[in-house]
Amino acid sequence: MGRGRILNRKEMRADYDAAERLTSDPRHAAAQGYCWQRLSQWDLAEASYKKAIAGGYRSAALYSNLGALQATKQPDEARRSCEQALELEPSFPLAHYNLANVHLRFALKLEQRQVAAAGNPRFAANDSEFQAHLALAKKHVDRALALSAAAASRGMYYEATRIYALASRVDPRDLTAALDRCERAVAAGVSIAALQGDVYRHLHAQPRFAALKDVAGAPAMPPPPGRLADPIVD
Repeated sequence: MGRGRILNRKEMRADYDAAERLTSDPRHAAAQGYCWQRLSQWDLAEASYKKAIAGGYRSAALYSNLGALQATKQPDEARRSCEQALELEPSFPLAHYNLANVHLRFALKLEQRQVAAAGNPRFAANDSEFQAHLALAKKHVDRALALSAAAASRGMYYEATRIYALASRVDPRDLTAALDRCERAVAAGVSIAALQGDVYRHLHAQPRFAALKDVAGAPAMPPPPGRLADPIVD
């Protein structure tokens, strides 16, 4: 019921309250979490997903969605959730994508720590923890793109640019790979305006970056991090 009426929050809540009185199926809680997450009701979504898991329901999409939900404030839990998704389904592209985002968040925090301590982001190249997170971010975003193939989203391409731009900022050997990802992202509909933050600034003087041109209708805002999938496996 609720998944079909997701744009009406009040009706969706009424649907789920009614369904909860009729069934104890944990898939109901998983579907409820998915709808709450799409409505940006984070606490309700997390509680529903955990209720589904406690009830015995598990799917790669459920754990991947939970990881995307936890990424901002609970990165360790987010990593575990995404890893659990990949244990259930190793070739699930959205779990690879969401896990890449989690490792990118760890790497950015570590780089900020290096900048605060030494004033130069390239000192992060000597931080083994930073390098480990960055390597995993690259691995998982590349895997997400490979598994998605022609269905790869604008968000996936954007996440790849962020990861490789950060990598090339601390290690110039990743510069070519970063520019490759920028070209692919812009071709997929990521606007050049979305590639203007500090993490990209060192790329702007490169002729390949200067030659980039937006595709028609590319939105100025970057895609939001994290991707969701319907957690119910019928």
